[in-house]
Amino acid sequence: MKNKRLLAPVGSIFVALVLATLSLMAACAAPTPTPTPTPTPPPPFKVGNIYYQTGPCAQIGKCQFACAALAAKEINERGGILGGRMIEIHQYDEGYSAEESLASVKKAVADGCELIVGYNDSTTALPAQAYCREKGIVLTTTGAGTKLLTEGSYPGYFRSGFMCRASDRARARWVEAMGYKTVVYLAPDSKYCIDALEDYRSIWDEPDSPVKLLKVIWIPYGAADCKLEATAAASYNPDFIFGNTWGDLMVSQGKTLQEIGYKGSWTVCYSFMLDYVVRALGDAGNGSWHCFNWMYDSSVPESKRFWEAFKKEYPDPDMEPTGFPESAYEGMWITLLAVDAAGGVGDLLKYDQCLKAVDWMTPRGVKAYILDNRELCQPNWLNAELMDGKWINITPMPVLEEDFYWPPKK
Repeated sequence: MKNKRLLAPVGSIFVALVLATLSLMAACAAPTPTPTPTPTPPPPFKVGNIYYQTGPCAQIGKCQFACAALAAKEINERGGILGGRMIEIHQYDEGYSAEESLASVKKAVADGCELIVGYNDSTTALPAQAYCREKGIVLTTTGAGTKLLTEGSYPGYFRSGFMCRASDRARARWVEAMGYKTVVYLAPDSKYCIDALEDYRSIWDEPDSPVKLLKVIWIPYGAADCKLEATAAASYNPDFIFGNTWGDLMVSQGKTLQEIGYKGSWTVCYSFMLDYVVRALGDAGNGSWHCFNWMYDSSVPESKRFWEAFKKEYPDPDMEPTGFPESAYEGMWITLLAVDAAGGVGDLLKYDQCLKAVDWMTPRGVKAYILDNRELCQPNWLNAELMDGKWINITPMPVLEEDFYWPPKK
């Protein structure tokens, strides 16, 4: 009995020691780590790109979307803007009327797009600009060239393509310098083409101009064929048919003039001359003249880099980064750099200041030069003659800075 009484305390002590040891071990054990929450990425920065998706200019619109997407990809690879926000492009159709254009820009804003970049023609760009100005939305147009866009400018607006008044007056002087005496103007009845005629006449109507404008012939806006109109233009037997045609109209114009045996020279609108049009024209394009705000030049590093990046991304031979698509690329880069520097799109005055201070080398190999009227100045364009599918006689066409203003800045 005596031994049994002694065992109880010993057992209790042993149990106590075990419990104490377990408690000490539990106290010394590393605490279970709290899972680190995955950081939420910043929301994307939505950009509405509004270019032709249908009709005779659908291919040029496709190339413009592609160049805009290339710029967005390159910016995203650098970390995006505004602290890591990735650029997210949303596509909308420019259409061929003010109503279609306005519907697209309203849809883009309703979809949460904070920036609008696009537009080829003034007919569609003007209502979009009025809407964006009213709503305080940042807008960059990359093709439309009417002086009315400059007159309607506001701190959130930028034109990366060109003011057509400047380049149109340069083209009119080029016609004089080439020695053409008689001209017929052939163009769709779009707002741009109507304004452009005024710019040409501002040169040709001068008393000392050697050029006589014989006739103006309008093509219905959005038409894909101009056989009747081109035939009528040739019937005046001019030295030069000044055709502000684009897309499928270019092919119709060239083939019609070949079929009826027109012997003079002719031109089409600016940088719409994609390779698929050159192929479609075949020898009907021989001897025609074309004006470019940008052409690939392998001797210019920025030009070569842009060209190679585009062709790597879009190897389709029908996808060509000619002047109008290149303007979409420039517009995206310059605008997004300004948005980033301004800290967003909430303060248009700050954005405007940052826009004019953007330091970026264009694919032309020159630093972006933005005038105080929010136009991207391009002091030289190029004229080139088409012969057997090749561009020959490529010559600079000087553009006067004073002509970027309306009225002209002296």
